[in-house]
Amino acid sequence: MELPDGVSPDDAAKFTSVLNKLVKDDPEAKNDPRIKALKAAAKTKRSKDVVNWRGGGGFQVAHLSPACFDYDPKLGRVMLTAAATGQTLIESVAANLGFTLLHPDDDYVFDARRGNALLKVVEGAATTEIVDWLASQSKPGETIVLAATIVMDGVREHLRTLVKGSRVVALPDDVFRYSEGGEL
Repeated sequence: MELPDGVSPDDAAKFTSVLNKLVKDDPEAKNDPRIKALKAAAKTKRSKDVVNWRGGGGFQVAHLSPACFDYDPKLGRVMLTAAATGQTLIESVAANLGFTLLHPDDDYVFDARRGNALLKVVEGAATTEIVDWLASQSKPGETIVLAATIVMDGVREHLRTLVKGSRVVALPDDVFRYSEGGEL
């Protein structure tokens, strides 16, 4: 016999427990056919694949961003995916380089920070003009990591000259160096 719709095994177990408490001290009620019928209707079977979980604990659901990087075996290198744009790209680059995202509503020029290093992710070309602007936005003692999908000639040297200790990262090559032998 199955439980009626809307009655869970937990409901049936609680009902049986309460019913047993109510008739505990009344031998006549215990033997009443109506009580026996109610107990039979609420009876459940234990199953080996059911865990006797009584609540508590909890869980979290992780929502993964789309992959920004993928290895192309034909080319033998890591490539940017179609999802590697906007905030998704910024978050992925920051995570891969060990930076903590800055709050986007702060109207801050940089995307992320690690200690006194600031990260700026650029979709497109890193130019000397962008480097000049970023250098004007940094404070003394801060360094800049500029990650871009294209790096123009002379930009790396220009940034290192303007802000000592800074560097330019070409995406994805400078983030994921790969070789067939597994050596970096």
